Amino acid sequence: SLDFEYATPHHVLIVCTSPDTEPERQRIRIDVQDVNDNAPRISIFPYGGRNEVYENRPPGIFVAHISVLDADSGIAGEVSCQTSSPVFRLEVMYSTEFKLVTQVSLDREVQREYSVDITCSDYGTPSLTSSSTLPVYVADLNDNPPVFAKSRYIFEVDACAPVGTHIGEVQAFDHDEGRNAAVQF
Repeated sequence: SLDFEYATPHHVLIVCTSPDTEPERQRIRIDVQDVNDNAPRISIFPYGGRNEVYENRPPGIFVAHISVLDADSGIAGEVSCQTSSPVFRLEVMYSTEFKLVTQVSLDREVQREYSVDITCSDYGTPSLTSSSTLPVYVADLNDNPPVFAKSRYIFEVDACAPVGTHIGEVQAFDHDEGRNAAVQF
């Protein structure tokens, strides 16, 4: 089985002999024609090695570098890529290099994670397609103030109660996470 991507051209030496003459030698070159037998291969390199974007950043934040390789030659080796995400978009850097950027400002308190589907197709006949999914996590910023559980607390205490008497409890929470959600009174 011959494969254009493995080796081309092939050279064959043919030798013709007969009992009464010198052998005749001829070299033949065999060029293998390429067919569209390779789908695009998608490689995704998240910015900084992490699939994470901070919330409340303006649109256009770089998320990942996408590199696409199609081993076929000619138009069958050329690719186009897209994402159907309304939150992210692909921008062409070079013919097989793209960058994934945000299209909107993200809010971790609304959505913590996105799955971004990336689909690449070559221009061969028939066209071959590959897909890959990149999870993107939204990192927290301290963008929410602490909020009391009730808008008003009323406690009663006896006027002669000793110092240190428990008179009630208040509760507060913060919609951020981790250290950003720590509440101090």
